[in-house]
Amino acid sequence: MNNKDLDVFLQQWKTRGAFPNLRWLAIRSRKIDNESPILEMIPPIIFSENPKIKVSIRNYSDDAIVDGVRVTNDDGKEGWLKVNVGDFPMLKLLGYFILKLFIELTKWEDE
Repeated sequence: MNNKDLDVFLQQWKTRGAFPNLRWLAIRSRKIDNESPILEMIPPIIFSENPKIKVSIRNYSDDAIVDGVRVTNDDGKEGWLKVNVGDFPMLKLLGYFILKLFIELTKWEDE
């Protein structure tokens, strides 16, 4: 999938009532680049300020997003999005859910 494919999917996700059960999405693709926008943002899409934010569904590292950007759909439900580019381009989306959300704030010291 390329940036346009991901943008089309995420625009649909933002539509009222679309994908109501989506909790977690991770896509690796060498076609993710830093030239085309995804949700009107050019990758890499990361939160780059202190404190760092880690978001997960069950406080497990396998479904965690660190430094994600908060996105909101038309229902007002929130998700967290992170898109990396480079050697292993990847999109991660942690969708809105009713289960307990774990948010960890970590202050990273400058090196």
